[in-house]
Formats: sequence, C-alpha cells, structure tokens
Amino acid sequence: MLDEPSIGLHPENIAGLIKIFQNLVAQGNSLVVVDHNLNVLKHADYLIEMGPAAGKNGGLVIAKGTLNQILASADSQIAPFFKKQRTIRAQRSTSNHQKIVINLNQINNIKDAKAEIPLNSLVSVVGVSGSGKTSLILDGLVPGLRHLQDKKRASTICTKIRRSKNETNHFG
Repeated sequence: MLDEPSIGLHPENIAGLIKIFQNLVAQGNSLVVVDHNLNVLKHADYLIEMGPAAGKNGGLVIAKGTLNQILASADSQIAPFFKKQRTIRAQRSTSNHQKIVINLNQINNIKDAKAEIPLNSLVSVVGVSGSGKTSLILDGLVPGLRHLQDKKRASTICTKIRRSKNETNHFG
C-alpha cells in the first residue's frame, strides 16, 4: 500500500518509481497505489476511480477496470485528462506585475541567487533533488516574509526582499 508516492518527485524520478512498481509486481507482489499522477496511473494494471466529488459527495466507485476500460467509461472523470481533452490547470495571467523579489546569500548550494515570485499566482519551485528548492523557500523566502510581517530581523541568508516595484527591505 502506497499513498501518493509520486508527491514531491521530479518528473524524471517518476520513471524510476514506475520501474520499482513493475519490479515488485514481477516478483509476485500485489501493489495498491493511491496517486494522481497520470504517468503513474497509466502503468496500472487495474484502476478504481472514486468520486464523483470530494467529502459527502464522494465515496462511490465511478469507474473501474483497465486503462482502456476507464478511457471508454462515460462516468470517468479522469479519462478526459488521459485523452488530453482537459488540462489540469489553465495558465493564469500575472499581468499585475507585482511580485516578491528575494536576494539570497550563499546557503547550502545556493550562491547569491535572486528569485522573483509573482503575487496572486500559484508558483512552483522545481528542480532535481538537492538543487536548492527547499533552501530557497525555507531559508530565504519564509524568513524574509516573517521580517516583513513582524519587522523582526530576517535570516542573514535573505539579504533583500521586495513586495512590489517600489518597496524594498534590506537586511544585514
């Protein structure tokens, strides 16, 4: 039993995860995986789709079977994503140009980096394991935002944070 094992993995690591699954099954194991990643799901021998919604409006098996049976099911809500008839997220405009700008000193493997994070947007920080994603956010952005909110001294790693074009706070 695995609950969303693809969460947090870089797309390049998904193929390795799938290979591990296939090896486990080839050795005679049964594997039950809860996941949302289409690349993981398309390698399943059998799918059980729950729905039709979350909470009190869910809890029903709305489609089940092989991938081909799911794709043919009129009740399946995931089939349109497999068929590329629907996309997971439409890109939103960031036309207001407001952003958080952070400048970071060297920490772990980050070397004097500048990052811009648009406001009113879903922003994903991506990269291979060990590339500095967590350091950027937990050692840079979070302390900088705490400084803006509480006016406490931010981490010495985050040397500057700006909420908009006109407002800059320097640290250190």
